[in-house]
Amino acid sequence: MPNRTSLIRRLAELRSSYTGETDSSVLPAISAGGATLDPEDRASVLRILTHNYAPRLLGANTTAPLPARIRHALFPDATSPGQQHLEAAVLLALRRARIHLRHRTAPRQAGMFRMIRSRPAELVLHLEPATLPALLAELCPRVVDGALVGVPGLRVRVHRRHVQLFRVTAPENRILVADISHRQWLAATAYLRAATGQAPTPLHVEDADPVPLTAHETAALAADSAALPPGLAALASSVLRRLMLLGERAEVSAMRAGGQMLCVQWSGGLSAELVAVGLVHPLMGLPGDDFDVWRVEDGLVHVRLGGGTGLTLELSRAGTPGETGREPAGRDLVAAWAVWEATLQSGSTPATAAPAALRLARMGAAS
Repeated sequence: MPNRTSLIRRLAELRSSYTGETDSSVLPAISAGGATLDPEDRASVLRILTHNYAPRLLGANTTAPLPARIRHALFPDATSPGQQHLEAAVLLALRRARIHLRHRTAPRQAGMFRMIRSRPAELVLHLEPATLPALLAELCPRVVDGALVGVPGLRVRVHRRHVQLFRVTAPENRILVADISHRQWLAATAYLRAATGQAPTPLHVEDADPVPLTAHETAALAADSAALPPGLAALASSVLRRLMLLGERAEVSAMRAGGQMLCVQWSGGLSAELVAVGLVHPLMGLPGDDFDVWRVEDGLVHVRLGGGTGLTLELSRAGTPGETGREPAGRDLVAAWAVWEATLQSGSTPATAAPAALRLARMGAAS
């Protein structure tokens, strides 16, 4: 199935509407996946592409469902629980990351992601520049008022052109943040120190051993009180891999509601109704073949997954997701962004910019 075939091109264009991938990324991925399919598989894929799948919105299939192996070849989802939980943690951290981003005094960036590349064993994120420090500030574990915040066991390994997120308890599961220059990394760590008041101890360079679990992390993992149920983690992971379907300029917020509902809200981009249609596509949509979709009210749609999961995805396009919620206590985020901007421009943390933020950075480094 070479790149020049019309089927490859159609599949690449369809997948990129979910991921934002460019031709240089999506065409090789589709070609490699298509090479594993036999002629009968390709005929099944073509039938899906030419068939009206609208009845799936009402929980009915009018064609035979595609085998999961075909869908996985063309758009892989995370299959291990550890990878699903790691990706779910990133999706849920976006809500708090939005609070960081809104304190920037510079012109706001459009959206949070540029591209998302799905691979069977890992996920590759291409972020807008300011998204990385905001996201790491909410993902990296630290102690605040005696309690652990962030993801227990999360570690960041720095490579030449990317950084790798993983959990020390399951290093085989990973998320790569691509196209991160040395200067961008210096700016991100400067922001972390200024915004949190603590040295980012989980950060380390390529080939260095990860920092062992702290006592607070060990206790949090043992309690397991905030862990997502497996089904909800799998759903959140699948949504993250398809996040660009919301729109390339969408500003996203996600949160759990109990043990069986995931709420995703965004500004800009497509309507909730159109996103729901895309998510039940039989080839590139969410895993599964049994869905019930209904419009709760204007701009608010529920997608219930079948198969006895009891899971519901709430989709809502609103004005400014993530703009509400508790402010991070004791942080001067405006000053922290000034440190980030200055470091990004100069390549080193300035000695005089944003004194209040820099005092926090020195306090954190000394702790």
